[in-house]
Amino acid sequence: MARLTVKDLLDAKGTRRFCQVYIRNAKEAAACNAAGVDMVIHWEGGDIAAVRAAAPDTFLTVGLVYGRHASIPEALGAAYRALELGADAVYCPQSLAYVEAFAAEAIPTVGHVGFVPYKRTWVGGFKAVGKTADDAWRIYRDALAYQDAGAFAVEIEIVPAPVAAEISSRLDLLTIGMGAGS
Repeated sequence: MARLTVKDLLDAKGTRRFCQVYIRNAKEAAACNAAGVDMVIHWEGGDIAAVRAAAPDTFLTVGLVYGRHASIPEALGAAYRALELGADAVYCPQSLAYVEAFAAEAIPTVGHVGFVPYKRTWVGGFKAVGKTADDAWRIYRDALAYQDAGAFAVEIEIVPAPVAAEISSRLDLLTIGMGAGS
């Protein structure tokens, strides 16, 4: 199976579901590749080159660590390194200004809406979000802002399935459900 591209993912939006698995090492990457998993996500502090070598047919997103890069130039450097080591995309947990800078450099970027773990104190801890109309509207606006900033995808975490499905249907970018059902 040929490795997916950003274009493949976007072209299939609304017609095909993809499977993404968080992996910690090359052994897990190899298992996902052998099983035909479409996409894996790995963190920037891991052995990205070994993960890429172990999963040559799997779309690889490398997640930047929130707060590790205090400036946009630092984050761009990390994103470039991830791409150089074989990443197909970069997960960017920082502000929209970072996403805009990545998009200006044609770096395929994934954002994050809904429950965002490092923002848990603002929502009262670990819990589902988007259960009220106001919350659902905020999540939609956040996702739309990522789209407008140039992200090609957004993770949508712990949001009720009907809300996630409605948000996804209103966006051009790819949505990646994490406990969101859709």
